[in-house]
Amino acid sequence: QSGSILYEGQPLPQLTARRQAAEIGFVGQNPDNQLVTDKVWHELAFGLENLGESSDLIRRRVSETAAFFGMQTWFDRSVDTLSGGQKKLLNLASVVVMQPAVLLLDEPTAQLDPIASANLIQMIEKIHRELGTTIIMVEHNLEGLLSSADRLVILENGQVRADDRPRAVGEALRTETAPVLSIMPATLQLYAQLGDGSGCPLTVEEGQRWLEKTAAPRSWQQPKDWAEEKKLAAEPVLAAHDVWFRYDREQPDVLRGLSLTIQKGEWYALVGGNGTGKSTLLLTLAGAAPFRGEIVKARSLRLALLPQDQQLLFSRKTVQLELADAFTGSTLPAAVREAALAEVSRLCELDAFAQRHPYDLSGGEQQKLALAKVLLLKPDLLLLDEQGKGVDALFKTKMGQLLKTLQRQGMTIVMVSHDLTFCAE
Repeated sequence: QSGSILYEGQPLPQLTARRQAAEIGFVGQNPDNQLVTDKVWHELAFGLENLGESSDLIRRRVSETAAFFGMQTWFDRSVDTLSGGQKKLLNLASVVVMQPAVLLLDEPTAQLDPIASANLIQMIEKIHRELGTTIIMVEHNLEGLLSSADRLVILENGQVRADDRPRAVGEALRTETAPVLSIMPATLQLYAQLGDGSGCPLTVEEGQRWLEKTAAPRSWQQPKDWAEEKKLAAEPVLAAHDVWFRYDREQPDVLRGLSLTIQKGEWYALVGGNGTGKSTLLLTLAGAAPFRGEIVKARSLRLALLPQDQQLLFSRKTVQLELADAFTGSTLPAAVREAALAEVSRLCELDAFAQRHPYDLSGGEQQKLALAKVLLLKPDLLLLDEQGKGVDALFKTKMGQLLKTLQRQGMTIVMVSHDLTFCAE
């Protein structure tokens, strides 16, 4: 470990813990990891209390921040009753209430539906605009962000690949065939293919205007398979009939009279806002008992669930042992097991992490490990809950191709996702 990090010209280790906590705010990738109290207003006051601020200042700051973030209607609620989007907003508010000079955000839109994601980005823009806070954000989903950012820094293999204003970076990528182009928004990707150096568009509106002015008319033929309506297989592998589900006797129903038939060999994408019951539906399909209705499964169906919190699957000290754990109790020959482990490790790009502890991996790398572990089970029905969160666009494309191959081989897939582009592809 070498080099130095300076804050206002002063080495970071020389800053007091109090100054670091007060002036450098951090919001992590997983919202539950940063919730430390029981009530929303307690969460807002927690940081200020630890800084030793007066009761009057704490009350004033908390009320101002709640109004700034529009949290008045759920100010008194328990944090465990909040949706994913509300938890993300609360994490952000509980740091902003301390009025930091610098705000560090790690994947703030991960696990959020498109509307909640857009609302959170608007709130971050408001913090920057009205409070003058410096914001450094790590993000894979760049849609709607580039037009607001002052600088776009692209990292590749631990080094800075590009660092300039977003429009300049988009212009520079136009002449390259770098894999990094795949992480750019659709507007920039289109410009890279058809651009003429007249100025890189950053938003959908700019992209539409640019196309109208500069893109020559091109002939395009619709692929044959788009025109043919795909016939569903006649063999259902699982069906839900009038299912009702709630997590607690006193809480409201999450699923209400839901019926669904899953056909063999199909790939289903479940979309919808945060808190609409998508993950709960996967849990009931995987075996959580509904209090009304029934789940009917095909005989000898092998089913596997990749949950939203991938760490629930980890119990070993290294990635290599974690993958081998999938064969616990298996009677397969050692050579067959080793070949399967080598293949899935290659497909999920885990070879470089074989001796690392699963908890030492990044969020995206943990997703790859969890997917690999589930695929080793060779399920007939694969349930995926936000399998693309924290994963870069390049691996997401490879993952889509891998899942498509497994589908052609007869696997049935039910996927919950907020990534509408991935679902559309």
